[in-house]
Amino acid sequence: WKRAVFTAAFGWFEQGRMQSPALRAAFDRAAGDELPGQVREALADLPAPIAVAGRGVWAGAAGAGFDLFAALPLAAVNAGDADAVAVVVHLHDDEASREGAGYRRAWNGVLRLFDLLQFLPGAWWTTRVGAARGVYPEFAPPGAGAEGVVPGAADAHWREAAALADPAVHDLLAALAACGAPPPEVGVELAGPAGAVQAEAELGWPAHRIAVTLPEREAQAAAFRREGWRVVTADESDVARRLAACLPLAEDEEEQRKNSSGG
Repeated sequence: WKRAVFTAAFGWFEQGRMQSPALRAAFDRAAGDELPGQVREALADLPAPIAVAGRGVWAGAAGAGFDLFAALPLAAVNAGDADAVAVVVHLHDDEASREGAGYRRAWNGVLRLFDLLQFLPGAWWTTRVGAARGVYPEFAPPGAGAEGVVPGAADAHWREAAALADPAVHDLLAALAACGAPPPEVGVELAGPAGAVQAEAELGWPAHRIAVTLPEREAQAAAFRREGWRVVTADESDVARRLAACLPLAEDEEEQRKNSSGG
């Protein structure tokens, strides 16, 4: 999948202008205005020569609802090095953008795009509000695993959770992994009767109807509670121990699966 996405990303780059000084200047200017500092540094540290591509205000698509920053060291093309490309999907989630008529469409498009880009080690999803609030201090450089976030995270599910979750729950993830809890899903959506999304929890175990929300998302937590979910906020005291007490240990779940399958 990583190789397939890497190959597909080549289609973003226009051969006639991907190394244009004017385009690179616009790229750098927009990155400096919009992106978190550590992401800007990762883009600046890529080995030259670099091709740039994407969409958004800097690339002449004003009002698109999000920016796509793509930077590709040319040496990575011949080497087929998917780990070298850097891609940032940056959602315009400020108040003015959220009130726009096309915001829901942009949001859905960003989700679909990041479902694809998640296979690239050097891909990030950021937002305007998140960058302004400084919620991205824990970004790892391209190619880094989740071990720095969840120590000893050898399991692919924990690595994925650490890569996708808000930094505010990274300590919680580490504590849950250490005590043997099953890994959560990240970004659990609560659908209404018509299928529309009513609320979203940062972490969740849908099979057990348990969710973790961020402190500022009380309305989201209330929606889950109305549907019978057990909800805790990430900043509650002793939250990891309380969650672990409600969840089966990972080895217990594995044993149950073996018993149910006759193995």
